Amino acid sequence: MKVTVLMIAGLSLVAACTSSPRKGPGASGRDGGDRARPTRSQGLSAPPVALLFVSMDSNHDHFVSREEVDNGIDLEWRALAGPDRVHQSAVQMSNWAAETLGDLNALPSPIAFDSNLDGTITASEFRIRLIDIFGRIDKNRDGLLSRAEFLTAPRAVDSNEPTMPQDSQRRGPPPGRRQ
Repeated sequence: MKVTVLMIAGLSLVAACTSSPRKGPGASGRDGGDRARPTRSQGLSAPPVALLFVSMDSNHDHFVSREEVDNGIDLEWRALAGPDRVHQSAVQMSNWAAETLGDLNALPSPIAFDSNLDGTITASEFRIRLIDIFGRIDKNRDGLLSRAEFLTAPRAVDSNEPTMPQDSQRRGPPPGRRQ
């Protein structure tokens, strides 16, 4: 009898832990403010470009403003290109991605920056691409990137770019493409 009661109690606890959240007050998917809380299926993971944007939070308020991004882009370009460089090659941009974004294959890829496909990236192309990404991550269009927006941002920051494996040791052409 005791064993049966314990088994029923144990199964009830397991069922309660694996069931979906209850609906009702406080279960609206909001965290008390106007920032959306990610659903379980989304997971909590920021795209690699979030590392760059977070480093631009100059006042350390845990929000990245458009002004901070503008200043940060200027600083990042000067660090990448040096004072006299007008453009960067895709190879130099790949090295930048490995160091700044954390992986050689991190998105956005060097090709995503090269809007005119001339094989080089200019300061203007660099700026335009990063501002575009800022706008895609800023879901509520308030001009600030919050930590919650970083965590719920799409992993591929451009719908035209396939998500690349995060293993920088991958060799050969992307899957499904010929050389």
